[in-house]
Amino acid sequence: MRGIITYLTLLLCIAEINAQQCHINGTARDCCDFEPLIGATIQLVSSDTTIGTATDIDGRFQFENVNPGNYKLSFSFVGYEKRVMNLGYVCRDTTVNFDIYGDGRDLHTLAEEDIESGSPRLYTFGGIAPIGYSKSDEDFEKRYSIKYEMFGCVLTLSVEYMTAYNLRIFEWLTSKYGTLWLKKVHPDVLGLNYYKRRLE
Repeated sequence: MRGIITYLTLLLCIAEINAQQCHINGTARDCCDFEPLIGATIQLVSSDTTIGTATDIDGRFQFENVNPGNYKLSFSFVGYEKRVMNLGYVCRDTTVNFDIYGDGRDLHTLAEEDIESGSPRLYTFGGIAPIGYSKSDEDFEKRYSIKYEMFGCVLTLSVEYMTAYNLRIFEWLTSKYGTLWLKKVHPDVLGLNYYKRRLE
């Protein structure tokens, strides 16, 4: 009889532990074209263990049967910036999505330097030929101390690089002026629609 009680107690303990376990999943994408990043390394890190996995053909990853605890989630992939996200205490199913800058991270750094020097720019696509300035464009440049860099089909930098640069400038504009600038900025600025979706 005592053996049966012990066995039942053990089963209850196992059931309780399993009930506390959770799943951590998500996706990894290129933040410029939203394409899934296949084969990226994702690591779930706690104080006493590190578990690794790789993203699948859709950029998805999953860690199953995770015990409650404090975790960090790291992303690494050739040609992309490394990202570490602090999840804090995890005790329920959690979804984490990585939208990662590609090689444009160097332009992200350049944006920081331009902000510090007082000469930030916004790269703007104008189609077959560079688009001309309008009065509202000039007013925007004066109001927000920024310069439009407009181009047509001849590119001196890749679209990914320029988008990464712009995204950092967007963050700076919002931190300094709030979101009012979004109503006045030229609609063809690279990365603008993506940034607006991030704010929603």
